[in-house]
Amino acid sequence: MPNRVPRASVPLVLAILATLPSAQAGVDPKDLIFENGFEISAPNCAPVQSTIGSEGGVLELCGAKLEVPANTVAQPVTFGIERLDDPPPPPFDMSFVGPVFRFTPTDAPLQGPVSITVPRNDTARGGLVRFEPEFDAFILIEACGATDTSLQQFQYALNTFAAARYVGDLPDNTTGLGDGTATGTVDGGARSYDVDEPGNYAIYEDREDGSRLVTVSVLTSPSEGDFESLRMNLVVDAANATGEVIQVEFLSSIGGNFVGGSYMVGIMGTASITFGDLGDGRVRANVDANLARSGGGDLPLQMALDVGVERFIFPPSLSCPRPD
Repeated sequence: MPNRVPRASVPLVLAILATLPSAQAGVDPKDLIFENGFEISAPNCAPVQSTIGSEGGVLELCGAKLEVPANTVAQPVTFGIERLDDPPPPPFDMSFVGPVFRFTPTDAPLQGPVSITVPRNDTARGGLVRFEPEFDAFILIEACGATDTSLQQFQYALNTFAAARYVGDLPDNTTGLGDGTATGTVDGGARSYDVDEPGNYAIYEDREDGSRLVTVSVLTSPSEGDFESLRMNLVVDAANATGEVIQVEFLSSIGGNFVGGSYMVGIMGTASITFGDLGDGRVRANVDANLARSGGGDLPLQMALDVGVERFIFPPSLSCPRPD
């Protein structure tokens, strides 16, 4: 049953809202965002500053927090947090799920990492994003701490941060995603893989240029104790029937004979790809590669793909560079 506010409480609630600075400034109370009981909508989110020395300190603004550990700065530094009302756009295929905050100074002489925390109001897949002046864009980075209402990370330089999520709904995992087959040869031996088998998948992630990053992953166990796996990462531009092989990984222990090989674009091995009909969204392609064989030499691989792919983006992992 939904929670309901008693009728007698409504006038009191409205009276309290009317006393908030935002209500007095003409901001509709229904548009307010609250974080830990505090209003974080303008005008109560004015920039804050604090001078912090070698003793360390904490600065907070509307759910954002900067924690400077002791001995992080040798001399007092004036730190600041500002909420941006007109920030740069989020990364491609993402939307912000909280305010964007600029932490300053960006050239602070830090002798160790500081802790950055930003609020969020949506726990859908996404993560912490940081503005990179070099690219004039936000990029997704790993968070260290994640709660339903915030994301946190240690940083060696101050910057602009926010929480973001991917646009649209995403499956929880790769189970049952994709269909089709991959057939061909590896080292001259015939191979046939079924994407519909349990544990296998064919997925894609949209790219800003209109192409897709496609991943096909299959694992088979023809007999007890034996396994064989193949994973391919491809760029597929269906509109122009072009693309590129990014990575191929092959492993096999069939018959007790371990065979492995890898291709990584620009690093090891060689690979090419040609495409068939891409008009219905399926990936029909032929991959011809010479993998760098484990132990030395080449491992030739030819594979014909006919797969249906489904959208999936792996959740970002948590990474904490600073020990507890």
